[in-house]
Amino acid sequence: MELMAMDYHVPDDAEWDCIALIMGYDHYFFNDTLRLSHISVH
Repeated sequence: MELMAMDYHVPDDAEWDCIALIMGYDHYFFNDTLRLSHISVH
């Protein structure tokens, strides 16, 4: 999966002090709902 915003731009000289990935649950599920899922963000 790849997530990209169409109208988002960060200047080349920008410095990050924090960032957050917020994924809301919309009651959609895929596969086994009893196992834990792990998501790695790079």
